[in-house]
Amino acid sequence: MCLTGAVGQCGNQIGYRFWDLALQEYQYYKTSAEDMNSFFKMNDGSKKSGCYNSDSVKARAVLIDMEEGVVSEILNSPLKFVFDRQQLITDVSGSGNNWAIGNKFYGLKYRNRLIELFRKEVEECDNLQCFFLLHSMGGGKLMG
Repeated sequence: MCLTGAVGQCGNQIGYRFWDLALQEYQYYKTSAEDMNSFFKMNDGSKKSGCYNSDSVKARAVLIDMEEGVVSEILNSPLKFVFDRQQLITDVSGSGNNWAIGNKFYGLKYRNRLIELFRKEVEECDNLQCFFLLHSMGGGKLMG
């Protein structure tokens, strides 16, 4: 089982494409609910029947963004059923692409909530194998 963390605008946009492709792949190969369990949480009914629908599958993911725009787009997209609102951490003001503000201000502000959210997601896994972290790393201006 894999747990995915999508951080920031870029991480959440990449994460959206990842989950879209993962669902398409599972549908194309008609894999079993047991196979889908690596990336998705399945409810008991879908585990027994071997099929799934929009109410039976949830992503093993935590979405984090201090500007709620991209996460709001995801929650209004065709994949909105894949994410549980309890898996999201957003704010309205954002860090303005400033790593120091994101790390020092929002990191301290949401630290306990993040730890608790990831702990809860990990505890729901029978056999955690890895974490996927989707984000971007940007630098400052190149002087010269």
